[in-house]
Amino acid sequence: MSYALDVSDKAKAALTQLEVELQERTWDHIEYLAANPWEVRSRAGGEPVVADFTMEQTGGVHYVFITLRRDDKNRVLHVDSIGDFLKLSEKTS
Repeated sequence: MSYALDVSDKAKAALTQLEVELQERTWDHIEYLAANPWEVRSRAGGEPVVADFTMEQTGGVHYVFITLRRDDKNRVLHVDSIGDFLKLSEKTS
């Protein structure tokens, strides 16, 4: 049972700031969660949940954080924000 997506303007803006490959991977992850909403474990009171994943690339690892809320009554997954952090690889001699 898939849920519809509601992506905030803030999340859309953040998505456009990511590298293209990371944008695609992030959108794939959001679509996966909408298709599998039970994997978004909402807390009591509909508090936002943070889903995350990593993507390795030359020079480091991207950590992506997606803040969302699952609305079971309306079958909607609300994407509130998207953030990322790049951890650079340590150089070894």
